Amino acid sequence: MKYVVTAGRGHIDIDVLACALTYRDALRVQGLDSLVALQGHYNSTVPPSIQQWPIEFETELPEDGEFRFVVVDVSDYRFFADFVKLEDVCEVIDHHHGFEEYWSSRLGEHATVEPVGACATLVWEALDSRLRSEVTALNANLLLAAIISNTLNLQANVTTDRDRQALEEVSKLADSPPGWIESYYREISEEVEGDFVDAVRRDRKRVTIHGEDFVIGQIELWDAAGLLQREELLAEIRTGLGVTSGSAERWILSVPSIRHGHNYLFSSEEWIQGAFRKLFNAEFNGSGVGKTPGLLMRKELLKEIRKPDWC
Repeated sequence: MKYVVTAGRGHIDIDVLACALTYRDALRVQGLDSLVALQGHYNSTVPPSIQQWPIEFETELPEDGEFRFVVVDVSDYRFFADFVKLEDVCEVIDHHHGFEEYWSSRLGEHATVEPVGACATLVWEALDSRLRSEVTALNANLLLAAIISNTLNLQANVTTDRDRQALEEVSKLADSPPGWIESYYREISEEVEGDFVDAVRRDRKRVTIHGEDFVIGQIELWDAAGLLQREELLAEIRTGLGVTSGSAERWILSVPSIRHGHNYLFSSEEWIQGAFRKLFNAEFNGSGVGKTPGLLMRKELLKEIRKPDWC
């Protein structure tokens, strides 16, 4: 029996990476044969410096073997990695809304789908004191980055006291240098500015809600104001999101700007603008650029859009 720690397909963000590697190593400490297998490509939350760390995972399953799957940072089975068999899922750890009852009924106490800022917080909480003492500095650094990224430096509305406590506890095992948060976001900004269209492409999500097809991109930046200076900005966003001319998809790019404490929103669709005004008190100018009153993560946007009583 081999345990496979995995996630969704499409992209690999810092939360997926931190959760999968930390949980795999915890299983190994308990003497369980385990590996990480991830599908997709890194998004902007995993900048080149982190990609160069000694990180090891598979991109497909071994040809032979009996597998049990631990799925992290996703609970909507429609987005699981292609190789996951639902009947062989033995544990799910996720912080996204929508599939709590489904997994609770299937897995009982082995389903942890709870509303915190970062899935990394849930993985940390799942470890007992012995397993926590075995967490490597590498994994602790990843967990730190995941919590900071998924809570927008503890400023997002989804941030909980559990995230703050996990961050404090994990920090004791990490060896991240002083000023690492600023360096982390500075590097992300440089990568985004270097190839903006690709950055959008690597973190887009397609969903169908209330019969409408949405594609929602997200890029987290320390200071997103510089994007406003880009020529052909909305055209670049459409290209990155994969929205073709005449497409019926509802599209938007959300860019949390941590320094400013709000999200920039980019969409020329009047329907989208109206929805975001109603749901999030967003303000749009005449050129398709909007702002929210506070910081919001994409999972918060999707949670509100999914509610049945607004549209």
